[in-house]
Amino acid sequence: PLANNAAVTDETRHEVGLAVQKEIFGSAIDKMNASAPDDQKHINYNKAVVGKNIFNVEAGVQIEAEKKQGLGYEPYDPVEVGKVRRLVIGKHSGTGAIKLKLKEKGVRVSDEVVDQLVEDVKNISMDKGRSLTDREFLHLVKEVVRHEA
Repeated sequence: PLANNAAVTDETRHEVGLAVQKEIFGSAIDKMNASAPDDQKHINYNKAVVGKNIFNVEAGVQIEAEKKQGLGYEPYDPVEVGKVRRLVIGKHSGTGAIKLKLKEKGVRVSDEVVDQLVEDVKNISMDKGRSLTDREFLHLVKEVVRHEA
């Protein structure tokens, strides 16, 4: 973890994150913050270096590339900062990602079910405006399997 990061709380997250961004990007970050509306001056959980979800991946092809080639999409290995890469299922997930998540969860289904899951995942995640949780995904799998039977 970054120096002094252990003392970060929800209340101090913005200040600490901004300090890290200044170390990386210099004064350009001040200009960006000055021009941003007040409601957008928080640090998003998906932001590089400081976000808690920065190693969440929606695309199976990205996971496979990382396994085969090492660092390809990420600037550093998640392990270096005490994190892990995690496959999440959302609007960018295709057949490969769905199959990887099913395998991760120990679920076996037909190719027809996978095809339906890809379509349903895209629609649901777009409606929700976010990726599906593992619980939501597994519930969807049960529904699709039940409907296919």
